Amino acid sequence: MNHIPLIDGRHHANRMRTYLKDVVAQLHLSSNIKPHLAIIQVGNDAASTVYVQAKVKACEAVDMTSTLYSFPQEATQDTIDAKIVALNSDAMVHGIIVQLPLPAHINAFDITCKIAVHKDVDGLHPFNQGALIAGHVDGLMPCTPLACLDLIYQEMESLVGQNVCIIGCSKLVGLPLGVMLIKQGCTVTFINRSTPNPAHFTQCADILIAAAGSPHLVQADWVKQGAVVIDVGITRIINADGKAVLYGDVDFDAVVSKVHKITPVPGGVGPMTVSYLLTNTVIAAYKSVDKDMPNNPVHQLFEKQLS
Repeated sequence: MNHIPLIDGRHHANRMRTYLKDVVAQLHLSSNIKPHLAIIQVGNDAASTVYVQAKVKACEAVDMTSTLYSFPQEATQDTIDAKIVALNSDAMVHGIIVQLPLPAHINAFDITCKIAVHKDVDGLHPFNQGALIAGHVDGLMPCTPLACLDLIYQEMESLVGQNVCIIGCSKLVGLPLGVMLIKQGCTVTFINRSTPNPAHFTQCADILIAAAGSPHLVQADWVKQGAVVIDVGITRIINADGKAVLYGDVDFDAVVSKVHKITPVPGGVGPMTVSYLLTNTVIAAYKSVDKDMPNNPVHQLFEKQLS
C-alpha cells in the first residue's frame, strides 16, 4: 500500500496546542492568571508515570502551570481525600486530576466524587457526566471522548446518519462517547464482552471505535470496507527482548488496507486526549474569572449537534 490512511493525532494535537498557548497568554494578560493543573499520582506504576510526564510536558508547552503530587503505593484514602479537599479550596488551582489506575485499597469512584465539579477536568464527576447526558455542553466533558469526536470530524464533515460501533462501554470512554455521537445524529451500537458474534455488528459500522483494552482484538474481518477506525486501546507489553511495546485494540497491519482512515497507536488518540485535558483546564481557568474561552473547541464540536 503506497499511502497509509492515517489520522495523525500528533499533528492535530499540535494545532490545538498552538491555539491554547495563545488563549493562555490572553488570560494572563487580561487577568494575571495562568491555568494551573494539579496532578495526583499514587504509587509508581511505570505506564502511569509516562502518562503523567507527558501531561506535565504538555502544560509547559502551552505556558500552563502544573504541580505533581506523588504519594506512595500505601497512601490511605483519607490522605488522598485530604489533598483533594485542600486543592478544591486553592483558588490558584483550576484543574485537578487523579491518575488512574489507583491501588486496589483506594475507591476510585469516591475519589472522583471528592473533586470539585468545576475543577474536574477529566470530566468524570457524576455531575459532569450527568450534565453531558442532559445536553449541557458548558460542563467539563471526558477528554478521550472529546479527542475521538474531534479526530472523526477531521475526516467527516457531517456525522448525521452514520452507523457507529463502539467496542467497550466504560464510563471513561465508551459511554460518554456514545452519548456525544448520538447527539451528532449517529446510530450507535455498543459491543461488550458478553456480545455474541461481535463481528456481526462491527462489520456494519461506518465508524468503528475500539476502546476495550484488548490488544489486536479487531481483525480485518471485523471491519467494513472504507470505514473510519478509531483505536483508543493502548496496552503496554514487555516483549521477549525485555522492551516495552505498545499495542492498540486494532491489528493495524491486518486492517489498514480496508479502511478509509485509521488512528495509529501510539500517536493517534493519546496526544489529542492530553490536548483536551489542557483545554478543559483552560476552560476552568477562564470560568474562574467569569470569562468565556475564545473559540472554545468543545463548543465548536457541539455546534454541529442536531437541534
